[in-house]
Amino acid sequence: MALRCLYQGSAGDFAEVIAQGHLVEEMRRRLVAMHGARPRESESASWGGSIPTVVHLLMGVVLRDVQVLVEWAHCGSTA
Repeated sequence: MALRCLYQGSAGDFAEVIAQGHLVEEMRRRLVAMHGARPRESESASWGGSIPTVVHLLMGVVLRDVQVLVEWAHCGSTA
């Protein structure tokens, strides 16, 4: 399984990306740049549902400067 960093930065910076409505497209863009393929729609929907929740919680407890790292795990075929 290969791990790839799709995002690394402060929670505050990530919150700005989310507030601007660019989260999913930014994550897709980074995945395409790194891996050469677009994510499945279910994966994109998962990013849009779970990541804002985590970032919102970090911002709620005044952790704007905490570093956030989002990795994408690709499990290759065993065949």
